[in-house]
Amino acid sequence: MFNNDPTIIKMSVEGMRIYLIAMPAIGLAMAGSNYFLAVGKGKIAMFLSLLRQVILLIPLITICSKLLGLRGIWLAQPIADTISSVITVIMLKRNLPKKAIV
Repeated sequence: MFNNDPTIIKMSVEGMRIYLIAMPAIGLAMAGSNYFLAVGKGKIAMFLSLLRQVILLIPLITICSKLLGLRGIWLAQPIADTISSVITVIMLKRNLPKKAIV
């Protein structure tokens, strides 16, 4: 956006495509976390929030960058988002009232 260097533009486009691939999962994880906060289960809400951005992301950046270099850094976020969304769905299924599950 602020640079005309073709190398940086190419690298940024590839990185953003990788980074944003799990964008729908982020909404699910955030909605699940907000649900638990709204029903008074703050510990679960905090765990789910920290899961995505701290518990999973920091180790994944470290591991993936060593294995895959720059591409690994880009991949760490969608992997963390996907894993946290799966865990959020599991937590929701266990904690939602039976009538609420479709």
